[in-house]
Amino acid sequence: MNEKGAILPSIIVFVLLLVVILLGSVNIYHNQMHQLFATKETYNAKAMLMVTEQELTAKLDNSEMIETGTATFQNGEVHIKKTASNHYQLTAVTNKEFSLTKQIIYSMLESSEVSEGASSSKEAQANQKESVQSDVQINPLSEIENSQGN
Repeated sequence: MNEKGAILPSIIVFVLLLVVILLGSVNIYHNQMHQLFATKETYNAKAMLMVTEQELTAKLDNSEMIETGTATFQNGEVHIKKTASNHYQLTAVTNKEFSLTKQIIYSMLESSEVSEGASSSKEAQANQKESVQSDVQINPLSEIENSQGN
């Protein structure tokens, strides 16, 4: 390294190496922030879906007929759509355009099963909770709009 002009190429290589490391770190940080945003939106959407499912189940237990509806929350909306006689589709859309869809199957137990006694009532409630099945799918908002004909 005693040759003239050897220091400048060494410094250029060192600076380029530092720039590559810095850009890699910024890219990792950016990806982590994007993942944090997606996780936060998923939790918000799942919470809205859970509350809406509980309210829907309560209304159906009271023999209220629901074909379509919208539940509005601070973080977004949940659209309720009846797809079959006992199938419902809940679609949560957050304020930041994140969408989560949940399919539920509701089956109402016969009133004779519930009125047989305290232990049978608890068993009937347990069976009813088991009868609500769900299937969660993450869909971009653009796919939902296209499937609805917008």
